[in-house]
Amino acid sequence: QAHSVLALADELGAAQGGGVHVHPLVLFNVCDSFIRRSESSTRVIGTLLGTVSGGGSRVEVTNSYAVPHEEQAGSVSLDVDFHRTMLQLHQKVHPNEGVVGWYSTGLGVKVGDVLLHDFYARETPGAGAGVAQASAADGSGAAPATAAAVPQQSSSLPIHLTVDTGLTNGRMDVSAYVSSKLDVGESAPVGTQFTEVECMVTMDEAERIGPQLLSDAQTNKLPGEAEGLASSVSKLQSVVSTAVRYVEQVVNGETPADAATGRRLAEAVRSVPTSATLDFESAFQDNVQDVLMIEYLAKLTQTHMALADRLNKFSLPI
Repeated sequence: QAHSVLALADELGAAQGGGVHVHPLVLFNVCDSFIRRSESSTRVIGTLLGTVSGGGSRVEVTNSYAVPHEEQAGSVSLDVDFHRTMLQLHQKVHPNEGVVGWYSTGLGVKVGDVLLHDFYARETPGAGAGVAQASAADGSGAAPATAAAVPQQSSSLPIHLTVDTGLTNGRMDVSAYVSSKLDVGESAPVGTQFTEVECMVTMDEAERIGPQLLSDAQTNKLPGEAEGLASSVSKLQSVVSTAVRYVEQVVNGETPADAATGRRLAEAVRSVPTSATLDFESAFQDNVQDVLMIEYLAKLTQTHMALADRLNKFSLPI
């Protein structure tokens, strides 16, 4: 699944505009819950947590948790107490994150999703009037529509995220939907329409390390501090070499200058703290020594614990 996350990020990028921006942790939580589901469950349903900005045009989904549920004969029952308890515990640690929607595994929208969407519309702060108000009694259905921007008549919350954990098309498709009521004249709503909105996987450099590590089939252990430091330095050297090569090509007239790239390079250079070479080398070496000392103490502790365990096994009663 990690390879699919990386493929999505490479394809969609981390755009700074509107739409739904999903972080890797959310997808890993969904996949983990799907793997651990009960044998009687065909899919997993859960709550999406995050923030909203840009007047509701940008939804940042940063975390999630699965909610126990049961489905039978088109009806869905959700463990509401579990959902609200988990939400309270999460907001004690991350008070700025709230409910922004819900997710389900599988491809596309199901008819019974209207009832779940109606529940999360009541649980989501700031959900607008465009959220579905369908109930089981009126027999409203869910009709998926083609991808488009969030419509004016619809609320951007709650978001319904679908994750294709079955890899139907050879990849883990991630889609986001918002709902709008279907009216006929001035009569009561006759149904609900789910409209697909722009959805992308967003990850910064720190978040990308996890998917890259898990997508490597040859990885059998997590890198140590020293290995991680060496890898980071090597990658930094490669990036700096690429930037220097580009600047030299622009100066020599081999590559046309790009103002946006120049500004980004200037900002990157300005962000680096100015220090003497000897001071930087001294601080760097001190950090390396600290890392090596921590590794040594950790291995020494592991050895002592293993030795104590063996002594306890072979000790005879007095």
